[in-house]
Amino acid sequence: MKGYQKPYKQKNYNHNRNKQQKNKENNEKINKLKDLTEYFEKNVLVLNEKSQEYDTFCDKVKEYANELKDLEVTTSMIRKIYARIMNANTILDLKKLRPLFAYTAGKEKKTKAFMELLDKLVKNMDFDKEQVQLRNFKDFMEGIVAYRKYVGEDKDDLKQREV
Repeated sequence: MKGYQKPYKQKNYNHNRNKQQKNKENNEKINKLKDLTEYFEKNVLVLNEKSQEYDTFCDKVKEYANELKDLEVTTSMIRKIYARIMNANTILDLKKLRPLFAYTAGKEKKTKAFMELLDKLVKNMDFDKEQVQLRNFKDFMEGIVAYRKYVGEDKDDLKQREV
């Protein structure tokens, strides 16, 4: 004699519905990340030419930082790259960091989209506009670190507070 069993189809239906909802949410996040990435690809290196749009730029950086938070990219992950970028004095110094971006993306899969953005920005830098683009890129990175800290606590911060 068998005991009571829950209907299989109902459980499977709820599971599929939850999975579809998660997929939909993930697709929305991916699309938002793509839109923000496209915005940065067009605007980071020419930020000084679009000074009247600086508030919009800051809002987009904040949105991107929030997306990084959702992907569980911590400030400590970003700061490792940030420190190296801030020590760069030339575009060539930044271009030499491209392998580090690739390594970081491979090591921490959740940083892949961000590392690809940094790589593309550095790759598109023009030696003729070196000082301006270098400053713009560093301003972008400062904004990412600041807003990532602003939008929420990292897992690293929570672990330190529990101790």
